[in-house]
Amino acid sequence: MIGVYGSVGPIIVKNGIVYVGSPDYGIGGVVKTVDVKTGKLLPLQFHARDTSSAHKRGPDTFNVINDRIFVQQSSWRVYSAISGKLLWETLAPSVDLPGLPYLESVWAFEDNLVLASGFFYTKDNTYNEKSTYRLNPDIGTVMWSILGFSDKQPLVYNDMIIFWDYKANYADIGQTMIAVEASSGAKLWSINLNEDIYQPTIYNDQLLFVTSNGYIYALNLPDGHLAWNTPVALPPESDISPIEVDTQMQMIFWGYTTGWYNESIDNFQYMGNIYSLDVNNGALVWTAPFANNSPHGSLSKIALLNNTVYLSTSKALWALNKTTGMELGVEPFDHYVQPITSADNKLFVVADLYVIAYTDFGSTNTYPPQLTNILPYTIPICIIFLVIIILMLRLYYRKKHANTCGQSLP
Repeated sequence: MIGVYGSVGPIIVKNGIVYVGSPDYGIGGVVKTVDVKTGKLLPLQFHARDTSSAHKRGPDTFNVINDRIFVQQSSWRVYSAISGKLLWETLAPSVDLPGLPYLESVWAFEDNLVLASGFFYTKDNTYNEKSTYRLNPDIGTVMWSILGFSDKQPLVYNDMIIFWDYKANYADIGQTMIAVEASSGAKLWSINLNEDIYQPTIYNDQLLFVTSNGYIYALNLPDGHLAWNTPVALPPESDISPIEVDTQMQMIFWGYTTGWYNESIDNFQYMGNIYSLDVNNGALVWTAPFANNSPHGSLSKIALLNNTVYLSTSKALWALNKTTGMELGVEPFDHYVQPITSADNKLFVVADLYVIAYTDFGSTNTYPPQLTNILPYTIPICIIFLVIIILMLRLYYRKKHANTCGQSLP
Protein backbone atom coordinates (compact mmCIF):
# COMPACT_ATOMS: atom_id res chain seq x y z
CA MET A 1 0.00 0.00 0.00
CA ILE A 2 1.22 3.52 -0.83
CA GLY A 3 0.69 5.93 2.03
CA VAL A 4 -0.77 9.18 0.73
CA TYR A 5 -2.42 12.28 2.13
CA GLY A 6 -5.14 14.02 0.17
CA SER A 7 -6.38 13.27 -3.33
CA VAL A 8 -4.67 10.49 -5.28
CA GLY A 9 -5.97 10.77 -8.85
CA PRO A 10 -6.59 7.80 -11.16
CA ILE A 11 -5.10 4.30 -11.09
CA ILE A 12 -3.79 2.87 -14.37
CA VAL A 13 -2.39 -0.65 -14.99
CA LYS A 14 -0.10 -1.04 -18.02
CA ASN A 15 2.58 -3.62 -18.87
CA GLY A 16 2.76 -5.11 -15.38
CA ILE A 17 3.00 -1.73 -13.63
CA VAL A 18 0.40 0.07 -11.52
CA TYR A 19 0.56 3.86 -11.91
CA VAL A 20 -0.91 5.74 -8.94
CA GLY A 21 -1.32 9.50 -8.52
CA SER A 22 -0.07 10.82 -5.18
CA PRO A 23 0.55 14.14 -3.39
CA ASP A 24 3.67 12.43 -1.97
CA TYR A 25 3.29 14.16 1.40
CA GLY A 26 3.22 17.74 0.22
CA ILE A 27 5.30 17.63 -2.99
CA GLY A 28 2.20 17.48 -5.19
CA GLY A 29 1.52 16.10 -8.67
CA VAL A 30 3.48 12.84 -8.31
CA VAL A 31 2.79 9.57 -10.13
CA LYS A 32 4.31 6.54 -8.38
CA THR A 33 4.77 3.05 -9.82
CA VAL A 34 4.09 -0.33 -8.19
CA ASP A 35 4.84 -3.85 -9.40
CA VAL A 36 1.46 -5.40 -10.26
CA LYS A 37 2.49 -8.88 -9.02
CA THR A 38 4.34 -8.09 -5.79
CA GLY A 39 2.84 -4.74 -4.79
CA LYS A 40 6.37 -3.39 -4.20
CA LEU A 41 7.09 0.27 -4.89
CA LEU A 42 9.25 0.75 -8.00
CA PRO A 43 11.91 3.46 -8.33
CA LEU A 44 10.35 5.04 -11.45
CA GLN A 45 8.37 8.19 -10.59
CA PHE A 46 6.93 11.09 -12.58
CA HIS A 47 6.28 14.60 -11.35
CA ALA A 48 3.78 17.09 -12.77
CA ARG A 49 4.67 20.76 -12.38
CA ASP A 50 2.77 22.10 -9.37
CA THR A 51 3.13 25.84 -8.88
CA SER A 52 0.41 26.15 -6.27
CA SER A 53 1.48 27.33 -2.83
CA ALA A 54 -1.65 25.90 -1.23
CA HIS A 55 -2.36 22.27 -0.31
CA LYS A 56 -0.39 19.94 -2.56
CA ARG A 57 -2.54 17.31 -4.20
CA GLY A 58 -2.17 14.39 -6.55
CA PRO A 59 -2.02 15.12 -10.29
CA ASP A 60 -5.25 16.43 -11.78
CA THR A 61 -5.03 13.73 -14.43
CA PHE A 62 -2.57 11.44 -16.17
CA ASN A 63 -2.61 8.81 -18.89
CA VAL A 64 -0.15 6.11 -19.98
CA ILE A 65 -0.16 5.33 -23.70
CA ASN A 66 2.38 4.45 -26.40
CA ASP A 67 5.09 4.09 -23.71
CA ARG A 68 4.58 7.72 -22.69
CA ILE A 69 2.95 9.17 -19.60
CA PHE A 70 1.06 12.47 -19.85
CA VAL A 71 0.80 14.20 -16.47
CA GLN A 72 -1.17 17.38 -15.79
CA GLN A 73 -1.19 19.76 -12.85
CA SER A 74 -0.34 23.46 -13.28
CA SER A 75 0.80 22.51 -16.79
CA TRP A 76 1.47 19.38 -18.86
CA ARG A 77 4.56 17.19 -18.76
CA VAL A 78 5.22 14.20 -21.00
CA TYR A 79 7.72 11.50 -19.95
CA SER A 80 9.00 8.25 -21.36
CA ALA A 81 7.14 5.67 -19.28
CA ILE A 82 10.12 3.31 -19.70
CA SER A 83 13.12 5.48 -18.81
CA GLY A 84 11.44 8.33 -16.96
CA LYS A 85 13.06 10.91 -19.27
CA LEU A 86 11.16 14.19 -19.66
CA LEU A 87 10.22 14.52 -23.36
CA TRP A 88 8.46 17.90 -23.38
CA GLU A 89 6.29 20.16 -21.27
CA THR A 90 4.07 23.22 -21.46
CA LEU A 91 4.49 26.02 -18.95
CA ALA A 92 2.39 28.95 -17.81
CA PRO A 93 1.31 31.42 -20.54
CA SER A 94 3.86 34.01 -19.41
CA VAL A 95 6.76 31.71 -20.33
CA ASP A 96 8.03 32.06 -23.91
CA LEU A 97 8.21 28.66 -25.60
CA PRO A 98 8.62 29.23 -29.36
CA GLY A 99 6.42 26.96 -31.46
CA LEU A 100 4.42 25.60 -28.50
CA PRO A 101 0.93 26.82 -27.54
CA TYR A 102 -0.32 27.16 -24.01
CA LEU A 103 -2.34 23.95 -23.63
CA GLU A 104 -5.43 23.70 -21.47
CA SER A 105 -6.35 20.12 -22.45
CA VAL A 106 -4.27 17.25 -23.88
CA TRP A 107 -5.58 13.86 -25.07
CA ALA A 108 -3.38 10.91 -26.08
CA PHE A 109 -4.51 7.93 -28.17
CA GLU A 110 -2.94 4.89 -29.79
CA ASP A 111 -0.91 5.21 -33.01
CA ASN A 112 0.94 8.27 -31.65
CA LEU A 113 -2.13 10.48 -31.92
CA VAL A 114 -1.90 13.39 -29.46
CA LEU A 115 -4.52 16.15 -29.55
CA ALA A 116 -4.78 19.35 -27.53
CA SER A 117 -6.73 22.57 -27.17
CA GLY A 118 -5.19 25.92 -26.27
CA PHE A 119 -3.88 29.14 -27.75
CA PHE A 120 -0.72 30.99 -28.73
CA TYR A 121 0.37 34.18 -27.00
CA THR A 122 1.30 37.03 -29.31
CA LYS A 123 4.22 39.45 -29.02
CA ASP A 124 2.11 42.05 -27.22
CA ASN A 125 1.21 39.43 -24.56
CA THR A 126 -2.33 38.87 -25.81
CA TYR A 127 -3.66 35.57 -27.06
CA ASN A 128 -5.38 34.55 -30.25
CA GLU A 129 -8.61 32.56 -30.60
CA LYS A 130 -8.52 29.16 -28.93
CA SER A 131 -7.74 26.34 -31.37
CA THR A 132 -7.39 22.57 -31.56
CA TYR A 133 -4.03 20.98 -32.39
CA ARG A 134 -2.46 17.70 -33.31
CA LEU A 135 0.96 17.50 -31.61
CA ASN A 136 4.16 15.61 -32.25
CA PRO A 137 4.10 13.16 -29.30
CA ASP A 138 7.90 13.26 -28.76
CA ILE A 139 8.56 17.02 -28.84
CA GLY A 140 5.13 18.65 -28.51
CA THR A 141 5.25 20.81 -31.67
CA VAL A 142 2.10 21.46 -33.73
CA MET A 143 1.48 19.19 -36.73
CA TRP A 144 -1.84 20.82 -37.74
CA SER A 145 -4.49 23.05 -36.18
CA ILE A 146 -8.12 24.02 -36.68
CA LEU A 147 -9.89 27.09 -35.32
CA GLY A 148 -12.33 26.32 -32.51
CA PHE A 149 -12.11 24.02 -29.53
CA SER A 150 -13.75 21.58 -27.16
CA ASP A 151 -12.72 20.85 -23.58
CA LYS A 152 -14.30 17.38 -23.75
CA GLN A 153 -12.21 14.35 -24.73
CA PRO A 154 -12.66 13.64 -28.46
CA LEU A 155 -13.37 10.21 -29.94
CA VAL A 156 -11.31 8.40 -32.57
CA TYR A 157 -12.77 6.20 -35.30
CA ASN A 158 -10.31 4.81 -37.86
CA ASP A 159 -8.65 7.94 -39.36
CA MET A 160 -11.48 10.16 -38.08
CA ILE A 161 -11.53 12.39 -34.98
CA ILE A 162 -14.92 13.43 -33.60
CA PHE A 163 -15.01 16.58 -31.45
CA TRP A 164 -18.23 17.17 -29.50
CA ASP A 165 -19.43 20.14 -27.51
CA TYR A 166 -17.37 21.97 -30.13
CA LYS A 167 -17.22 25.78 -30.01
CA ALA A 168 -16.21 27.93 -32.97
CA ASN A 169 -15.27 30.76 -30.55
CA TYR A 170 -15.72 31.79 -26.93
CA ALA A 171 -19.26 33.08 -27.61
CA ASP A 172 -20.41 29.70 -28.98
CA ILE A 173 -22.48 27.61 -26.51
CA GLY A 174 -21.10 24.34 -27.92
CA GLN A 175 -23.86 22.09 -29.28
CA THR A 176 -21.98 20.94 -32.37
CA MET A 177 -20.22 17.74 -33.42
CA ILE A 178 -17.46 17.97 -36.00
CA ALA A 179 -15.45 15.16 -37.63
CA VAL A 180 -11.98 15.74 -39.14
CA GLU A 181 -9.25 13.62 -40.70
CA ALA A 182 -6.67 12.57 -38.14
CA SER A 183 -3.84 12.81 -40.66
CA SER A 184 -4.55 16.34 -41.92
CA GLY A 185 -7.27 18.01 -39.82
CA ALA A 186 -9.49 18.37 -42.92
CA LYS A 187 -13.21 18.67 -42.08
CA LEU A 188 -15.35 15.62 -43.01
CA TRP A 189 -18.78 16.51 -41.60
CA SER A 190 -20.48 18.45 -38.82
CA ILE A 191 -23.91 18.53 -37.18
CA ASN A 192 -25.53 21.09 -34.87
CA LEU A 193 -28.17 19.47 -32.67
CA ASN A 194 -29.22 22.69 -30.85
CA GLU A 195 -29.07 20.68 -27.62
CA ASP A 196 -26.36 19.85 -25.10
CA ILE A 197 -24.58 16.56 -25.84
CA TYR A 198 -23.75 13.99 -23.15
CA GLN A 199 -21.64 10.84 -22.92
CA PRO A 200 -20.89 9.98 -26.58
CA THR A 201 -19.51 6.51 -27.25
CA ILE A 202 -18.58 4.58 -30.40
CA TYR A 203 -19.95 1.13 -31.19
CA ASN A 204 -19.14 -0.45 -34.55
CA ASP A 205 -19.87 2.28 -37.15
CA GLN A 206 -22.21 4.28 -34.97
CA LEU A 207 -21.86 7.17 -32.53
CA LEU A 208 -24.24 6.87 -29.56
CA PHE A 209 -25.02 9.81 -27.26
CA VAL A 210 -27.71 11.53 -25.18
CA THR A 211 -29.05 15.09 -25.62
CA SER A 212 -30.53 17.50 -23.09
CA ASN A 213 -34.00 17.35 -24.67
CA GLY A 214 -34.23 13.66 -23.67
CA TYR A 215 -33.19 11.63 -26.70
CA ILE A 216 -30.67 8.86 -27.28
CA TYR A 217 -29.13 9.26 -30.75
CA ALA A 218 -27.24 6.96 -33.10
CA LEU A 219 -25.29 8.60 -35.94
CA ASN A 220 -23.62 6.76 -38.81
CA LEU A 221 -19.97 7.68 -38.41
CA PRO A 222 -18.81 7.59 -42.04
CA ASP A 223 -21.20 10.39 -43.09
CA GLY A 224 -22.74 11.79 -39.87
CA HIS A 225 -26.30 10.91 -40.91
CA LEU A 226 -28.94 9.94 -38.36
CA ALA A 227 -29.50 6.18 -37.92
CA TRP A 228 -32.18 6.44 -35.19
CA ASN A 229 -33.20 8.41 -32.12
CA THR A 230 -35.37 7.36 -29.16
CA PRO A 231 -37.04 9.65 -26.59
CA VAL A 232 -36.26 8.97 -22.92
CA ALA A 233 -37.24 10.80 -19.75
CA LEU A 234 -34.46 13.17 -18.65
CA PRO A 235 -35.30 15.72 -15.94
CA PRO A 236 -33.23 18.95 -15.84
CA GLU A 237 -30.04 18.95 -13.76
CA SER A 238 -29.70 15.16 -13.91
CA ASP A 239 -26.53 13.14 -13.42
CA ILE A 240 -26.06 11.08 -16.57
CA SER A 241 -24.17 7.81 -16.83
CA PRO A 242 -21.98 6.81 -19.78
CA ILE A 243 -23.60 4.47 -22.31
CA GLU A 244 -22.63 0.80 -22.01
CA VAL A 245 -23.14 -1.69 -24.88
CA ASP A 246 -23.53 -5.45 -24.47
CA THR A 247 -22.00 -6.74 -27.69
CA GLN A 248 -23.44 -10.25 -27.36
CA MET A 249 -27.01 -9.21 -26.60
CA GLN A 250 -26.76 -6.14 -28.89
CA MET A 251 -28.25 -4.00 -26.12
CA ILE A 252 -27.59 -0.47 -24.83
CA PHE A 253 -27.72 0.31 -21.10
CA TRP A 254 -27.94 3.90 -19.89
CA GLY A 255 -29.36 5.76 -16.92
CA TYR A 256 -29.67 8.98 -14.94
CA THR A 257 -30.47 10.23 -11.44
CA THR A 258 -31.96 13.49 -10.28
CA GLY A 259 -31.92 14.79 -6.71
CA TRP A 260 -33.61 17.33 -4.47
CA TYR A 261 -33.34 18.49 -0.87
CA ASN A 262 -36.06 17.10 1.42
CA GLU A 263 -36.54 19.42 4.40
CA SER A 264 -38.58 16.85 6.32
CA ILE A 265 -35.56 14.52 6.62
CA ASP A 266 -32.91 17.28 6.34
CA ASN A 267 -31.14 15.39 3.58
CA PHE A 268 -30.92 14.99 -0.17
CA GLN A 269 -32.99 12.35 -1.93
CA TYR A 270 -32.47 10.83 -5.34
CA MET A 271 -34.41 8.90 -7.93
CA GLY A 272 -33.50 7.68 -11.37
CA ASN A 273 -34.11 5.30 -14.24
CA ILE A 274 -32.09 2.72 -16.13
CA TYR A 275 -32.92 2.06 -19.79
CA SER A 276 -32.22 -0.93 -22.00
CA LEU A 277 -32.49 -0.42 -25.77
CA ASP A 278 -31.82 -2.42 -28.93
CA VAL A 279 -28.57 -1.03 -30.38
CA ASN A 280 -29.69 -1.76 -33.96
CA ASN A 281 -32.88 0.32 -34.03
CA GLY A 282 -33.17 2.07 -30.66
CA ALA A 283 -36.29 0.14 -29.62
CA LEU A 284 -36.90 0.32 -25.85
CA VAL A 285 -36.64 -3.12 -24.18
CA TRP A 286 -37.17 -2.20 -20.54
CA THR A 287 -36.86 0.67 -18.10
CA ALA A 288 -36.31 0.30 -14.35
CA PRO A 289 -36.64 3.00 -11.67
CA PHE A 290 -34.17 2.78 -8.81
CA ALA A 291 -33.17 4.57 -5.59
CA ASN A 292 -36.64 6.10 -5.26
CA ASN A 293 -36.80 8.27 -2.14
CA SER A 294 -33.38 7.01 -1.13
CA PRO A 295 -30.35 9.05 0.04
CA HIS A 296 -27.87 6.76 -1.74
CA GLY A 297 -26.81 9.52 -4.16
CA SER A 298 -26.34 10.21 -7.83
CA LEU A 299 -25.55 7.68 -10.54
CA SER A 300 -21.91 7.74 -11.67
CA LYS A 301 -21.29 4.61 -13.75
CA ILE A 302 -22.85 1.48 -15.24
CA ALA A 303 -20.88 -1.75 -15.69
CA LEU A 304 -21.92 -5.07 -17.22
CA LEU A 305 -20.89 -8.51 -15.96
CA ASN A 306 -22.45 -11.76 -17.15
CA ASN A 307 -26.23 -11.32 -16.80
CA THR A 308 -26.05 -8.41 -14.38
CA VAL A 309 -26.15 -4.64 -14.77
CA TYR A 310 -24.25 -2.90 -11.95
CA LEU A 311 -24.81 0.74 -11.02
CA SER A 312 -22.54 2.78 -8.79
CA THR A 313 -24.17 5.70 -7.03
CA SER A 314 -22.48 8.05 -4.60
CA LYS A 315 -22.53 5.62 -1.68
CA ALA A 316 -24.04 2.39 -2.97
CA LEU A 317 -23.68 -0.42 -5.49
CA TRP A 318 -26.83 -1.64 -7.23
CA ALA A 319 -27.43 -4.78 -9.29
CA LEU A 320 -30.18 -5.41 -11.87
CA ASN A 321 -30.99 -8.39 -14.04
CA LYS A 322 -29.71 -7.58 -17.52
CA THR A 323 -32.60 -9.27 -19.32
CA THR A 324 -35.55 -7.99 -17.26
CA GLY A 325 -34.30 -4.97 -15.29
CA MET A 326 -35.43 -6.60 -12.02
CA GLU A 327 -33.49 -5.35 -8.99
CA LEU A 328 -31.22 -8.06 -7.52
CA GLY A 329 -29.74 -6.20 -4.58
CA VAL A 330 -28.03 -3.11 -3.26
CA GLU A 331 -24.98 -2.69 -1.03
CA PRO A 332 -24.48 0.61 0.80
CA PHE A 333 -21.02 1.97 1.65
CA ASP A 334 -19.90 4.41 4.31
CA HIS A 335 -17.97 6.61 1.87
CA TYR A 336 -18.15 7.61 -1.77
CA VAL A 337 -17.89 4.89 -4.39
CA GLN A 338 -15.55 5.57 -7.30
CA PRO A 339 -16.74 4.74 -10.87
CA ILE A 340 -16.84 0.97 -11.28
CA THR A 341 -15.37 -1.17 -14.05
CA SER A 342 -15.64 -4.81 -15.15
CA ALA A 343 -12.71 -6.89 -16.41
CA ASP A 344 -11.39 -10.44 -16.17
CA ASN A 345 -14.88 -11.75 -15.20
CA LYS A 346 -14.92 -9.51 -12.13
CA LEU A 347 -16.43 -6.21 -11.08
CA PHE A 348 -13.91 -3.80 -9.54
CA VAL A 349 -15.07 -1.23 -7.00
CA VAL A 350 -13.04 1.32 -5.02
CA ALA A 351 -14.90 2.21 -1.82
CA ASP A 352 -14.30 2.58 1.92
CA LEU A 353 -10.50 2.58 1.44
CA TYR A 354 -10.54 -0.80 -0.34
CA VAL A 355 -10.28 -2.09 -3.87
CA ILE A 356 -12.94 -4.81 -4.02
CA ALA A 357 -13.29 -7.50 -6.70
CA TYR A 358 -16.80 -8.91 -7.02
CA THR A 359 -17.94 -12.03 -8.85
CA ASP A 360 -21.35 -12.51 -10.43
CA PHE A 361 -23.97 -12.98 -7.75
CA GLY A 362 -27.13 -12.91 -9.89
CA SER A 363 -27.99 -16.58 -9.30
CA THR A 364 -27.42 -16.51 -5.53
CA ASN A 365 -28.57 -12.96 -4.77
CA THR A 366 -26.14 -12.64 -1.87
CA TYR A 367 -24.16 -9.61 -0.78
CA PRO A 368 -21.32 -8.92 -0.45
CA PRO A 369 -19.77 -11.41 -2.94
CA GLN A 370 -16.24 -10.49 -1.85
CA LEU A 371 -16.78 -12.37 1.42
CA THR A 372 -16.27 -15.60 -0.50
CA ASN A 373 -12.78 -14.38 -1.31
CA ILE A 374 -11.99 -13.87 2.36
CA LEU A 375 -12.67 -17.49 3.41
CA PRO A 376 -9.50 -19.02 1.90
CA TYR A 377 -7.47 -16.60 4.02
CA THR A 378 -9.62 -16.80 7.15
CA ILE A 379 -9.26 -20.59 7.68
CA PRO A 380 -5.42 -20.67 7.66
CA ILE A 381 -5.29 -17.64 9.98
CA CYS A 382 -7.64 -19.34 12.46
CA ILE A 383 -5.51 -22.50 12.38
CA ILE A 384 -2.35 -20.48 13.07
CA PHE A 385 -3.97 -18.72 16.03
CA LEU A 386 -5.21 -22.07 17.39
CA VAL A 387 -1.70 -23.56 17.17
CA ILE A 388 -0.23 -20.52 18.97
CA ILE A 389 -2.81 -20.81 21.77
CA ILE A 390 -2.10 -24.55 22.20
CA LEU A 391 1.66 -23.93 22.39
CA MET A 392 1.20 -21.16 24.95
CA LEU A 393 -1.05 -23.37 27.08
CA ARG A 394 1.49 -26.25 26.95
CA LEU A 395 4.29 -23.86 27.98
CA TYR A 396 2.17 -22.51 30.83
CA TYR A 397 1.34 -25.98 32.23
CA ARG A 398 4.96 -27.15 31.90
CA LYS A 399 6.15 -24.15 33.90
CA LYS A 400 3.44 -24.65 36.50
CA HIS A 401 4.30 -28.35 36.80
CA ALA A 402 8.01 -27.52 37.23
CA ASN A 403 7.21 -25.02 40.01
CA THR A 404 4.99 -27.57 41.77
CA CYS A 405 7.74 -30.21 41.67
CA GLY A 406 10.27 -27.73 43.02
CA GLN A 407 8.08 -26.84 46.01
CA SER A 408 7.63 -30.50 46.98
CA LEU A 409 11.37 -31.06 47.50
CA PRO A 410 12.60 -30.99 51.17
